[in-house]
Amino acid sequence: MAAGSIVVYMPWLEDMWLGALPASWHASDTYIAALCSAAYTPNAPSHSSFTVDISANAVTETGYTAQALVTLAISRPDPSHIRFDMADVTFSATSLMDAKYVVVYRGATSRPAFYFDLESTDASGIEATQIVVQWPANGVIQIQQAGI
Repeated sequence: MAAGSIVVYMPWLEDMWLGALPASWHASDTYIAALCSAAYTPNAPSHSSFTVDISANAVTETGYTAQALVTLAISRPDPSHIRFDMADVTFSATSLMDAKYVVVYRGATSRPAFYFDLESTDASGIEATQIVVQWPANGVIQIQQAGI
């Protein structure tokens, strides 16, 4: 499987920079990971609501549920580097799930935070009764400033 890069939704990033998110996002927020079918067309610059922009294309197979993410963490491995990370997540269903994307959104506002393509070499995604998402070992999102 050739997973794509993680792409951040700009409205969520703007919320973060403007201080619209709690200062301690990992302690006071719930983030939810949802699978979406190939019918979803990601739009990172403008999609601002999971409920309005994305949910119509969420996986609905029997036994499937979106997963609340746990162990959200922010670390600073060196003075110029901030890392956002979370525990891996497993999706299961009693029938085959047709999934192309994982979309992570903030539960309190339904603001999509980021997404990634589960199978970038196949336009229809993958079919499985269990999908395990293993986030990158060096963090889901990293911000690094050169020259510090």
